[in-house]
Amino acid sequence: MSNTAAPFGFRATRRIDGAAPNYAMMPARLIAQAATFVAGFGDVMQSLSTGYLSLCASTATQAQGIFQGCQYYDTVGQQWRFTNYLPGTQSTNSDYTAFSISDVKQVFEVQSNGAAITTPQIALNATFVTASNGAPNTYSGISTCALDPATVSTNSAFQFTIVGLGQSVGNDNTSSFNTVEVILNNADFNIRTGV
Repeated sequence: MSNTAAPFGFRATRRIDGAAPNYAMMPARLIAQAATFVAGFGDVMQSLSTGYLSLCASTATQAQGIFQGCQYYDTVGQQWRFTNYLPGTQSTNSDYTAFSISDVKQVFEVQSNGAAITTPQIALNATFVTASNGAPNTYSGISTCALDPATVSTNSAFQFTIVGLGQSVGNDNTSSFNTVEVILNNADFNIRTGV
């Protein structure tokens, strides 16, 4: 059975050490009020030298974590809003509080962007690609990121390490667009050189 190209970003599944996952999010990081980018649930984030978060470029050598939503004060509706995606410029008078999973032991399921990623590639590193210029699904707000099979290698500068093949029902690990399990490789909390 062949797989369908339907990327969903990085979806938290379990912990690599076998401990019970609590999907702990880091709520103390901010996205600048002036930010105009759109971030989907499951997008890769990176820390900026300003202290703020932004979307991670696939060429970046360090990721902060996986975006899980944000909170901001809506000056039009006069209320605090939580949304699972950052919809771009909003009517707010303060920075966005971003929630992300930055646990380096958290396993994420992600779809390959093309060729099947197979058993011999477990323990190798890879980077990611963004579909539709990084824009999330317009209906659900879910990321359209996928793992780039063309980058699977021993390159230690890549953001992710493959730790297993996808176990979801209907996933064919011998066909293109299969799903795999990854952990953060180069991330803020396992790189000690700073941003």
